[in-house]
Amino acid sequence: MHDELNNLQKNTSIMFCEHERKKLYTIAIGYKSVLSVLPLSASSTTMCEFMNQMNYPSIFQDCKIQFLSSCNGLVWISRISPSWVEDYYIWNPSTKVYKNIPMAREVNWRDIKGYGFGCDNKTDDYKLIRIVVDWESECSSVDIYTLSSNSWKNTQTVPYHLCDIGASYPGVLFKGALHYPAHTFRKDSTVLVCFNIVSEGFEEVAVPKALIPYPKGKQDMLGIDVGVSGECLCLAFHVFNVRVDVWIMQDYGLQESWTNIFSITQESITSTRYLELVWSFKNNETLWEVDQGIVLYDPTNKTYRKLLLDSHGTERETVARNYMVTSVWL
Repeated sequence: MHDELNNLQKNTSIMFCEHERKKLYTIAIGYKSVLSVLPLSASSTTMCEFMNQMNYPSIFQDCKIQFLSSCNGLVWISRISPSWVEDYYIWNPSTKVYKNIPMAREVNWRDIKGYGFGCDNKTDDYKLIRIVVDWESECSSVDIYTLSSNSWKNTQTVPYHLCDIGASYPGVLFKGALHYPAHTFRKDSTVLVCFNIVSEGFEEVAVPKALIPYPKGKQDMLGIDVGVSGECLCLAFHVFNVRVDVWIMQDYGLQESWTNIFSITQESITSTRYLELVWSFKNNETLWEVDQGIVLYDPTNKTYRKLLLDSHGTERETVARNYMVTSVWL
């Protein structure tokens, strides 16, 4: 398993897009690679010259593009034409091959709260999922697309709505399931739910029983991010301008195994509105995506290095946090 993780790290990159210039950029995830582009101290710099670049396919050039989710080097894309017609595509940036797939049932785009992309390890088939909330009936429905059948189906409803982070959540793939922070409708409690790619069913994953107390009046400012740290599922509880508490589940599925491994209090990190765990290195340093850049945080010395990604007045968006070159056939 450790060799697999090491090989994954060597071959994995973060992929960003720059919509205005229709370009994609990748940064290799390796400790030496990350250090080579980061400043030596807690400051910011731009890094266009350090990133590998590739162009969008011509079919995407004159359209509005939204990157919905990714898996094993494949990217799920929503393409909106100048006449506001939407199409879905699965694209392999490595081979430059793309496949136009059917659209799912028509819903209000504001009700789409989550996406997901995974591979069924029993059938070796790729699946896309879309989670749509129905506030009136107090449930969310799940649409599933399978690559082999090239079709969608609506399978079930669940009594949750995904946490609202201002965008549709792409899900975090761990142990064959896509994980999402969510709320229950009636109890209004925060839960962690996972969608099993093989069985196509939802289950709850227990969250830590007792969180570290937060300052009075700050509880409603809590944000939750799901990630993977080493071989463990990870949760980051972020109270804006206060603290980020990082927990790992040492024994998957066992609530008592949740452990708070460190907390971040540096204002330049806690004040970010966007916070996502990208990678955890062997020396316990962690790589985070934050507003307009990335941060390498050292919990032992409580130091960090931040790299600003947005430059020249253009905004970049993350396409995949674990992109890898693949020859998967579409």
